[in-house]
Amino acid sequence: MRVKSALFSALCLLATVACGPKYDLVVRNGDLLDGTGSPPRRVDLAVRDGRIAAIGEVSGRGRDEIDASGRVVAPGFIDVQGQSGVTLLVDGNGESHIRQGITTEIIGEGGTPALWTKDHADDASIQRFGLKVDWSGFEGYLRALEKKGTSINLGSFAPIAMLREQVMDMADRPANPDELKREQDILEGAMQQGSFGFATALIYPPASYTTTDELVTLARVAAKYGGVYISHVRGESFRVKEAIGEAIHIGEQAGLPVVIYHLKIGAKANWGHMAEIRQLVEQAQARGINVTACQYPYTAGGTGLQATLPGWAQEGGREAMLARLAKPEERAKMRSDIEANTEVENLLAGATFDGVQIASVPADKDQSIVGKRLSQIAAERKQDNWDTLFSILVENEGRVGALYHMMSEDDVKTAMQFP
Repeated sequence: MRVKSALFSALCLLATVACGPKYDLVVRNGDLLDGTGSPPRRVDLAVRDGRIAAIGEVSGRGRDEIDASGRVVAPGFIDVQGQSGVTLLVDGNGESHIRQGITTEIIGEGGTPALWTKDHADDASIQRFGLKVDWSGFEGYLRALEKKGTSINLGSFAPIAMLREQVMDMADRPANPDELKREQDILEGAMQQGSFGFATALIYPPASYTTTDELVTLARVAAKYGGVYISHVRGESFRVKEAIGEAIHIGEQAGLPVVIYHLKIGAKANWGHMAEIRQLVEQAQARGINVTACQYPYTAGGTGLQATLPGWAQEGGREAMLARLAKPEERAKMRSDIEANTEVENLLAGATFDGVQIASVPADKDQSIVGKRLSQIAAERKQDNWDTLFSILVENEGRVGALYHMMSEDDVKTAMQFP
């Protein structure tokens, strides 16, 4: 009896070794889109040790198996312009991304914790999360994120706004040679520590105060390390073609790839010209410049309400802006400049008061205006549209999020078909 039992145990062990799971996961019968542009094909996909181990007719078993019949199997999506640099340090699960199939996020359009300095530790938006800013530089931030743990991959660009803030604060003027050299040094350190490249959001101060020559000089630093120049271009509405031309010029002069953030036409006067933008990009590609773009599938964009104001009105930062808004003569000048449409970007002219929708105000402020258009709020208050705009900024200490309904559905669809 003991002999039979031992033989049975040995056979069971051999069977486990021979027939046990070969893979950690096998996804069967799905329609695979592999990211190359090829048509979908119905295959199995096997994963072992965190990597794809087989694609095709997979005979071996998986420790876990999923029947994907009638479903699409695809690589994780990349959010190329994310804003989760801070929140992932609080909650690394990243469920708002994972549940959409997004497995990689790239941050750094206008700001990144990878370039925080000790001055950022007192910022109210950071304090509310209870974060301790105990790192410096890209390497320090990435290690802090790694130590915290995150379910998604994350990379970051180094944005011009933060280079300028560290060197020049919010000064509305070109950088002098010494300041430009200091900006170059910060960017070089970022590139050495893992930045994907150099980013510019050129409608927002202090980035909007930079000259094209300054941007070319900095882009050359990123080019030395194989980096990318990625840009929210200097105008996305009335001057969008000129702004895209500037981005192409910077890439051409600096010798690095160009990516145009959220390709759009944000003013009704220019709707229907998306095909001309494609032609502009493809002409550059024909000259050997690596130019690409990304977009979001909406007809509204989102940013702060203060972005409606002229650049000079925002010089010096939020407190200086609020001080100007307290003076009737300054408000009158802001209105005059916006109506004259002299700025590189004019979100209010693009969206109009009917198209600007309040998206957020601080938690201790009047929440009844959230979700309403500026024109509606003005009507409810029996107030002029301009006074309503300025008052909302003052009442909320400049911390107002807004949606700008300013794009055409046809333009969005046209751009989505660009290769």
